[in-house]
Amino acid sequence: MGPQALPTSSGNSADAPALRRFSREGRILGVLLAIGVMAYADLDMTLAYATNMGMGEGNPVARAVMAAQSPTIVVVYKLACTVFGLVVLYRFRKSRLSEPAAWAMLLVMGWLMLRWTHYNAGIAASPSLYVDAAMAKDAYADAHPEWIMIGP
Repeated sequence: MGPQALPTSSGNSADAPALRRFSREGRILGVLLAIGVMAYADLDMTLAYATNMGMGEGNPVARAVMAAQSPTIVVVYKLACTVFGLVVLYRFRKSRLSEPAAWAMLLVMGWLMLRWTHYNAGIAASPSLYVDAAMAKDAYADAHPEWIMIGP
């Protein structure tokens, strides 16, 4: 007889599903953490641009929130949206659909981060366009309704 293999589990058949469940839940928690970090970056860049030089906002709901001219309202809106999405995904983390939904949300946030990268590159390449728009924000805003500026 050859050497006997050491057991790899306690022999309890419940061990394997518990490991798989933890693995999926662990992945979901990691994805949710990444989403939270990207949402913070989005909020930070939104406030930086909207309160300093203005920015183009493609989301009509966010544009309406920003029209209130209050950074606090923008923070509350973005936090409420992010926390709601994260809580829903966390609450249903044991469901089979929660992992694809979490990855989909991560992909959307990744796409948003790419948009910010392009936006930042555009500003670096043509800063006078944005400076001129910020200085003449009323005339520019009339011609471009997606342009938002929070502040005086």
